[in-house]
Amino acid sequence: MDNVMRFLFNTNHEQPSILVWVLLIVIAVVIPNYVRYRMEQKRSNDSVPTQNPARSAPRKKKRSKKR
Repeated sequence: MDNVMRFLFNTNHEQPSILVWVLLIVIAVVIPNYVRYRMEQKRSNDSVPTQNPARSAPRKKKRSKKR
């Protein structure tokens, strides 16, 4: 874990390696687009309510048995 922290957070103020730049660019591009995609999916699922035909149909009254 210590090596990972040294890899990501350069304590000797050298130029970050190309892998760190690539990782930061991927995070900066992919994460916002993914969040936008998920929000759009959630918004579209909420706006179109799915109706279960069994639930949307009116219930029939049960007839009581006469003795």
